[in-house]
Amino acid sequence: MGNLREDLEEFEKVVGERIEALAIGRRRAPDDFDHDPAVSPIARDEALAILDYAFDGGPGARGGVHPIYAWTANWIVFLSGEEGVTLAWIPRTPRRCVPESGGSWWLCGPHDWRSLAG
Repeated sequence: MGNLREDLEEFEKVVGERIEALAIGRRRAPDDFDHDPAVSPIARDEALAILDYAFDGGPGARGGVHPIYAWTANWIVFLSGEEGVTLAWIPRTPRRCVPESGGSWWLCGPHDWRSLAG
């Protein structure tokens, strides 16, 4: 089981930056391809309260998680991966990085995002 709130709070601790705002999309089934309207970012605490639930991120899991974009001072965090439940990130501004193809579980960062500190 996973929990986006816990994952995002751990990311904050590791990078030493507080999330400034999050945009949260509609939670949907994997076969739901309806287009949604744009959403405005909301405050960190309000967003983390919405994202504080357990989810099953295993293969074939139904009723996925809310898609998100989260902004810190130096990173943009989002969900990636086949099941859409892996945190990925890109630099917020242009900088030296290692670009990867879409679907990679790490973008412009080390293989394990927890090693970003320091």
